[in-house]
Formats: sequence, C-alpha cells, structure tokens
Amino acid sequence: MKPVLALSLAPLGAGWAFGAPDAEKPFSGFLTFGSNMHTDDELFCGAQREVLASIIHHQPQIVAVTAVSDDRRFAPRLFAYQVIARAIAKAKLPGAAKLVDIRDALECFTGQPRFDNARDADKAAKIEARRRLWLGMDDLDADRASALAVWCHVAAQQLPELKFNPKAIR
Repeated sequence: MKPVLALSLAPLGAGWAFGAPDAEKPFSGFLTFGSNMHTDDELFCGAQREVLASIIHHQPQIVAVTAVSDDRRFAPRLFAYQVIARAIAKAKLPGAAKLVDIRDALECFTGQPRFDNARDADKAAKIEARRRLWLGMDDLDADRASALAVWCHVAAQQLPELKFNPKAIR
C-alpha cells in the first residue's frame, strides 16, 4: 500500500494526515505557515518551507491537497498554497499531487453527501475522527479532521474498507 500525505490548507497553515492505508491509524498534525502579522509573501515562504519539510520527513508516495475557507478574502492565498504544495510534490515525487474536493472527502469519511455550511462539515469531520479513534479530545481540531477526511478519501482508493461504515471502528 502506498503511504498518503494529505494536506488541508487553511489561511495560516495546513492540517496534515499521513500513513499507509493498511496501518492501524494515520498520524495527523498542523503545519503553521505564519500568523496574521505576516505578509502573504512571508506566508508563502512559510508554506514552501513547511510543506517541503513534511514531504521530506514523511516520504509519501501520494500527496493529496485540498483548500477550504468560507471567507473569499483568503481564496488567492489558498490557491497559492495549492500551487506551492503541488510544485513541491511534483519536484520530490513521481506523479502529481492529487487535488481533492473537500465535499467528496467528507462524504467518504462521514457518509453524509453534503453539508449546509462549513461549521456543520467541521463538526461532522471531528465527530467521525473521534468515532474512528483517529483523534482524541486533546487534539480534536477542524483542520486535522479535515486532513483526515482527505487522507481517508485517497487511502480508500487503495483500501475501500476505509470508506464510512457506521458499524466499524477504524
């Protein structure tokens, strides 16, 4: 099974999830690109540094990327992050990074086809991450849960049992 690194890009960083589909559970965390005090250019440099370090550290065979924000002010920044992540993945790995629609990832992860708003989607992803025992109460975070949904969606292409199953805990 090919290990997957999933990045859920946010305005100031990215939730990440990594692991092979047949592992007990994926690892997850958050990459910080900067703060509200930084310019976009400084954030882009932070994104480049952190994504490159993550790819070098984890050595994935597949990189999956999504960007989510309800605030249109961040759309150009998130698009730039996507370009950075895809360019680094292409330079370091064979093949291209997969762009994942968060709605498809959430459906695979939670079993729910659509959500009325981002808050409901975040809540459902966090609930499912807890149900699967992939996140504990101390590390329950919307960006990490979103990255786990993206990871699950891509990993389920190799191991279909990862798709939402209300009776299974995995």
